[in-house]
Amino acid sequence: MSQVPSRRFRTMLLHRQEEDGLHVEVVDDIVYPDIYVVLDADVNIREVGRNIQNAVARAITDMIGMQVGVINVHVEDIDYPETTMTSENL
Repeated sequence: MSQVPSRRFRTMLLHRQEEDGLHVEVVDDIVYPDIYVVLDADVNIREVGRNIQNAVARAITDMIGMQVGVINVHVEDIDYPETTMTSENL
C-alpha cells in the first residue's frame, strides 16, 4: 500500500497556475485534475483525451500515491497549419 503523500506534495499540487494547462483540486484525499490542451488538427481528439487521462491517472497513482477522481481534459483550441495565400486560393 502506498504511503500518504507529504504536505509538500499536496502544496505543489494545489499551487499550480491555470496558465500551466493544469488545475488540480484535492478533496478528501482524492485528486481531481483539469487539463487544458491545444491539439493539432490531424489527431484523433477522443484518443488523445483518453491517453492523457490514462497517463495522468497512472502518474498520480504511481508518483504521489493518491487516488484519482474524474480527470477532465479540456481542448482549448485546435492548431491548424498555416496556409499560404496564393492567387489560386482566392
